[in-house]
Amino acid sequence: ESVCGRKLPFSLADPRTWPTPALENKLDLGSKASIKEVILLKNDGEFSGANLGLQLTTFFRAFDVSNDSRLPLYITQNSWAIELLFQFSFGPSKAVERNSKLWESMEAALGVTIVENEGVLKLLGIAAHPDFSEPHNFLVYSSRSLKDATSTRNHRNTLLRKLFRYPSTLGVLNVCSAFDTLLKDDKKYAVLHVAEASEREKYLRPERAEGKGQYYEAAARMEPKYVQEIFKRVDMIGHDVYLIDEDETKVDEGAHAKFEDATKEGILKTEELPQEFKHVGSHLYLAVLANVYVGSPADPTSLWIARMRYALGMKNTFIFMDNVGGKLESFVDDNSYLELYDVGKLGLAWMA
Repeated sequence: ESVCGRKLPFSLADPRTWPTPALENKLDLGSKASIKEVILLKNDGEFSGANLGLQLTTFFRAFDVSNDSRLPLYITQNSWAIELLFQFSFGPSKAVERNSKLWESMEAALGVTIVENEGVLKLLGIAAHPDFSEPHNFLVYSSRSLKDATSTRNHRNTLLRKLFRYPSTLGVLNVCSAFDTLLKDDKKYAVLHVAEASEREKYLRPERAEGKGQYYEAAARMEPKYVQEIFKRVDMIGHDVYLIDEDETKVDEGAHAKFEDATKEGILKTEELPQEFKHVGSHLYLAVLANVYVGSPADPTSLWIARMRYALGMKNTFIFMDNVGGKLESFVDDNSYLELYDVGKLGLAWMA
């Protein structure tokens, strides 16, 4: 099977081929007529502009709340969660209507119920759980289930593999367009994820280093020589490298200039990404499907891209890296990658 023409090592449609077992939220709640309370993701204009990584964490955390509370997960058609997903999966454009067929496909893939608006719930006599009326409450949610990194990984992998079966490929925000032109014929390339300067500085503050297993200075600083060392290991020297940012309005010009200088010096071969590919969905797919991905532990979105890559079986993901005794080492087990789901090491806000 392939995504955007890039071959994957197993079938997303067949869980029997998956390297980790399928794990879904399956609540036996009887008939829908008996449902009186639900977990609801609804419209929240302020949260719609939040960091992509934090939105993804909040979205997936809602499934934990649903499972732990034994309440079904409902989503309104105009919710921030729908807008989040449409950027990379299922996304309709002017050519694709938001209709019942689309909602049914999303419900089947995610195991949720999608309703037109909150008014529908009132007509049905269903109440939204009062403790989870704001996205922030999902983001900081903690439970015993989150401490089971293996189950968390398996659940996230299951949903991610389903979502990547339906890439948003219509309209000007086609997530696969770069693979049809810039990267056609299975061209080898790498992606560097440049964290926002303020996030990187926050991550590198001295007290951060006191948290055992949570601090990866070399990866956070992401100097050109650090990237060059990684590329030597995986035979990527001389191949095109594209830089992506969390937000096009918050580009770290200093970091970009540093890599431009490294290109002039022959250390790396960075290329400017054409403007038509500088949107969230394109950035996400470029990073997830790259031959090599060098991420930043200071950016929640970068952590999610790493999780997506491992879920799809993509090799050469570098994110928790640091120098130990003068040697660059990775602190992620490529076979289990449970470090990306370990609440003790990541902290709740960045947990999956």
